[in-house]
Amino acid sequence: APLPYQSLDAQGNILEVNNAYCLALGYTPEELLGMNFSELLPEDWKFHFRENFPRFKAVGEVLGVEFELLKKDGSRILVAFNGRIGRDPDGSFRQTYCVFRDITLERMAENALRESEQRFRRLLEEVDMVAVQGYNEQRKVIFWNKASENLYGYSKAEAMGRQLEDLIIPPPMREYVVQAVDGWVQEDIHIPAGENDLMRKDGSLTPVYSSHVMQENSSGYKEMYCIDVDLSDIHKARAELLKAKEEAEAASKAKSMFLANMSHELRTPLSGIMNMHQLLAVTNLDAPQLEYVETAIQSAQRLSTLLGDILDLSRVEAGKLTLKDKAFSPRELLSHVAQLFQPSCSQKGLALDIAVDESVPELLMGDQTRLQQVLNNLVGNAIKFTRQGVITIQADVLD
Repeated sequence: APLPYQSLDAQGNILEVNNAYCLALGYTPEELLGMNFSELLPEDWKFHFRENFPRFKAVGEVLGVEFELLKKDGSRILVAFNGRIGRDPDGSFRQTYCVFRDITLERMAENALRESEQRFRRLLEEVDMVAVQGYNEQRKVIFWNKASENLYGYSKAEAMGRQLEDLIIPPPMREYVVQAVDGWVQEDIHIPAGENDLMRKDGSLTPVYSSHVMQENSSGYKEMYCIDVDLSDIHKARAELLKAKEEAEAASKAKSMFLANMSHELRTPLSGIMNMHQLLAVTNLDAPQLEYVETAIQSAQRLSTLLGDILDLSRVEAGKLTLKDKAFSPRELLSHVAQLFQPSCSQKGLALDIAVDESVPELLMGDQTRLQQVLNNLVGNAIKFTRQGVITIQADVLD
């Protein structure tokens, strides 16, 4: 027989064993025959044998009795015994007939599984950031962790056994939720994860991100577990960011409007200054006076350009600035830049050199005004940070 078999006499001495029995314990048949069965038991099990062997002989049968046996090498195995009593024709005890099954690995696996289940159950019970609830096929609560208590306001005792739809589902959603859970249980139609506004004990709604898991228990019945993450703080932060964004946009718009208004307001007196200086320039002035007036006119022109830059900045921020695409002369453009900055270079003793390669065409397509703004900024910085020498603007055609 594949199962280990033994037979004992009335005193518990071994009468018969099979090969499977010897292999299981590491003995030869000769070593086992005549040995008292108690010698195969650890010290903490010998008492149980002395107490229960007489009862076994009286009752006549044992089923699934579990205890430990000692192997020849001193190691222990856990076994499950089934046995019956054999009797003589007069009804007196003759011998036992017993088989056992080594359940050591089986119990170790069961214990490991139980410990793992307890470990994860404790983890789900104690975690305070993720609310976990379990429901049976009738949508009644079978699991409710501490985070669920904090999130929804119901204690575990209050929630256990309650219907899902009567507990945390707002009235407008209840019919849909009942149908969705029944569809998953009966037709395996998965409920997708997503954001929901669920109901607290006080009737208020709280935003959560819910995901769901369906599994079968040991009895074959389905259980649905819901994992909810509270989104209240995230929604609050999002609202605050949106408010800050709107305030920043309003402030930027106000600044742009202020810059645009100031640019227009300043252009009027600036135009008057330029006109008066231009009129003054055609009067009878000596050479130094004329130079001073021309310098003043050029400075006013630069200020006008600066105001145009400020106005353009406000347009850029308002998303209203567009680039033009018209024909212009690059040589004429560079000549204007030179005329504008030549007085500043002369005052600092700098030379301003314009070098245009012959390959540059007479006309180009683009936005002359924007290009001049770029060159004005570059040349203005060059004059500002150059103490001596030459500032060169060079134009070439790229490959």
